[in-house]
Amino acid sequence: MSNIEYKSFIINLLGKPERRNQAEWTYKCPFEGRHEGGVDIDPSFHFNVDEGVYHCKACSAQGNALELYSKLKNLEISEAKRELNERYRLDYETEGAQKLTLERYASSKNLREELLKKLDVRNGEGGIKIPYKNTEGEEVSVRTRTKMYGENKFIWRSGDETTLYGLWRKNNYNAEKLILCEGSSDAHTLWQHSYSALGLPGIGHFKEEWAEKIEELNPGKIVIIQEDGARREVLEIAKTLDELSEREVNILSLPIDDVSDFYLKSPDTFKKRFEKQLSEGNLEEANFSRDKLRAEYRCLTQSGPKYKGETFRVHYPYLLDDKLRKYKHQGSNLIDIASRPIYIGEKIKDQVEKDKEYVTLVWENGGIKYQTIPRQKAFNHYQSGIQELANYGAPVNSTNARNIVEFFDNFESWNHNKLSPIPGSSQFGWVDLETLTFLIGEESIGGECRFIAKGDEEKRLARGYQESGERAEWVKLWNQLETPQARFAVSSLFASPLIALLKERPALLYIYGESGIGKTAAMKLGLSAFGKPEAIMDTPFSTLVGLEEKAALLNDLPLAADERQSSGEGGFLEQFVYMLSGGQSKSRGKKDGGLRVSKRWRLFAVMTGEEDLTTSQLKGIENRSLQLHLTDLLEESLAIEIHKKTKTHHGHVGREYIRHLINKGRKEIREDAREIYEVLYEDVNMPGGKLTILKLITLAEKLLLETLSKDDARDVALNDARTVTSNLSQQEGKTMAERGREFIFNKVDEYDSDEGSNSIRRKEDELWIKSDMFKDWIRNGDFTKNRLLNDFEAKGWIKKRGSSGYTIKDRVDGSQIYFYIFDLDEMEDEDEVDIPF
Repeated sequence: MSNIEYKSFIINLLGKPERRNQAEWTYKCPFEGRHEGGVDIDPSFHFNVDEGVYHCKACSAQGNALELYSKLKNLEISEAKRELNERYRLDYETEGAQKLTLERYASSKNLREELLKKLDVRNGEGGIKIPYKNTEGEEVSVRTRTKMYGENKFIWRSGDETTLYGLWRKNNYNAEKLILCEGSSDAHTLWQHSYSALGLPGIGHFKEEWAEKIEELNPGKIVIIQEDGARREVLEIAKTLDELSEREVNILSLPIDDVSDFYLKSPDTFKKRFEKQLSEGNLEEANFSRDKLRAEYRCLTQSGPKYKGETFRVHYPYLLDDKLRKYKHQGSNLIDIASRPIYIGEKIKDQVEKDKEYVTLVWENGGIKYQTIPRQKAFNHYQSGIQELANYGAPVNSTNARNIVEFFDNFESWNHNKLSPIPGSSQFGWVDLETLTFLIGEESIGGECRFIAKGDEEKRLARGYQESGERAEWVKLWNQLETPQARFAVSSLFASPLIALLKERPALLYIYGESGIGKTAAMKLGLSAFGKPEAIMDTPFSTLVGLEEKAALLNDLPLAADERQSSGEGGFLEQFVYMLSGGQSKSRGKKDGGLRVSKRWRLFAVMTGEEDLTTSQLKGIENRSLQLHLTDLLEESLAIEIHKKTKTHHGHVGREYIRHLINKGRKEIREDAREIYEVLYEDVNMPGGKLTILKLITLAEKLLLETLSKDDARDVALNDARTVTSNLSQQEGKTMAERGREFIFNKVDEYDSDEGSNSIRRKEDELWIKSDMFKDWIRNGDFTKNRLLNDFEAKGWIKKRGSSGYTIKDRVDGSQIYFYIFDLDEMEDEDEVDIPF
């Protein structure tokens, strides 16, 4: 239906609208039987005259103009097309491809061809040529009309200057009144009916010298036709003529948008109907000595407020300059509504919670300030609504809140087109997996999307995902990662955006090892690709509920939890692992009853610690978690450099990585993932769930290396994965205590008595090991000493000296030596293990 002029269409079908908010026109719904009581009492039917679509907010009817016409006329679609083609003189199926001719133009506008030919309107390349002449009849410019309806219908000849259309017809004008209309087709219609008229070549481009041309025609009065939405432009023309001309200036608003449509509604009765419109009762005198007109003109011509490059309109009776003010209905006195300007900057449709809409309210307070709140709050003047903005410094209080809400309602109507809801999200990550739009902090990549911050904490975290410093500095740090373990650990922070693309479940990588090996620095380097690590990194003291909130907010961005055990919260680790792997928060009650909506996420989490997670802690989620024990991750000097440089150089490579994913597309990424999985399946002995996690990290490293334009990205990533996981399968399913027992038994079995007869003793069912030797073994075996001893004590495998520690003093050859004493009976009985020595 793009070839139909929808304003004429809907007026002819339903008449004059109840309200016109730019492109959105409102009527009482014509489908009365669908409404309670059979009638739409409040106008609920909306028709968009730009797009030719309708919807009723009360009965939910919706469709396009063709469907509306066919339903209301009870016609088949094919018959509706035929009637619309006849009504608008269009070939419905092919009009867009047809060249506009003089014959078609005359037929569509119901004009006489002989009149148009006398006006020198002619066929030409690209459409019909409409010459503009001066008062001497000399052609000064040519305008080509390329099509009947739609946007960009006209093209001016290169180098031509615009002028009034019809100046050369001065001898045809009478002295009673001169009509100023917009465009040539309205002028043709009026000339065909013997009216004196001039066409304005664009209502918003009136030149002062044209007033002199009009004055030379010596009309008794001037009538300006005001089309819908052009009030400001018409008043500007009227004021110019009022000041420069001695003539009386009037404004006429037709019940149908323009003269041509008014004529086409009923050609046979046009003259009679138009004369009625020209009667004194329908004309508005443009007398700018009147207070109300001066006030309206001041409001309509004021500089509109701006937000993010968009300029908005403010109409009468409001004035928005250094304050928000309003003219009284009588006279020109102004009353103050707000001490500073405040207005709507944008509307946002939440793509996560589809039924929610937000507005960004903007005000001045030592600079532009803004706050995004639910739309229902912005239009609620009570304490729980818009008055909450006072907490952020907005000029709102209990006295003016009602008036501000009233202003917002008008402002929204004036700027309907500019305030069309834009997509937004209260979660980071993939907003749309079809268009591959990704939200990282307050920046959208791949498509338009606005971040909806629901509180100060969300704002703070969003600000952490910013670019700063130099990209090259981050790349230098990456290039210094010499070991597969280091590259693997950092790459794991890039796996999170892949979860949704590959339709995998949330997963966890747990990296543990002694303090000081560079775990935190590696995590910071990975996070710093997306933003400032200190601002986006999890802290040791977050509550489980807080982590749920953060996981839901991050969604497809990595969640990093560093040294989690230091929180000291009993059972916290187990709860966190279960919460994370489940992909959604627990159901919780609201204060006013009912349940809160569960929060969901699709992220990949990376945790670090000094001790392993026992099998009992991972029971039930083995397939969504992978432990990695590291002994030497980063050199101390590199770790220090990472901590220092990532504070100022961050946020670049993560964005490039997301753009690389978008450019590759889901299909190619899935093919990469499938190929990597097949290789790892052959090379790595690991259960399927853990192999999937390994695949995610390996794929993330490959894609990161591609982002950095590194050679052999696939081979490097696969080799790093093989190296890092080479010893994991051997320990699969064993607790730290079991692995420690096996390690100690092997060391004792290998022990050479010549190394020192006092270092190891066997006394009946006890094994005594000198403390210094035991500590060396534990260190070389990559175990955490305290954790291992605690686990041994829990199983009854080690003897303890009261509450003061595990070492027991004994005198050997006159010297005091400290020993760890192990109970071999208990160690042997557990799982029926045989003592190997």
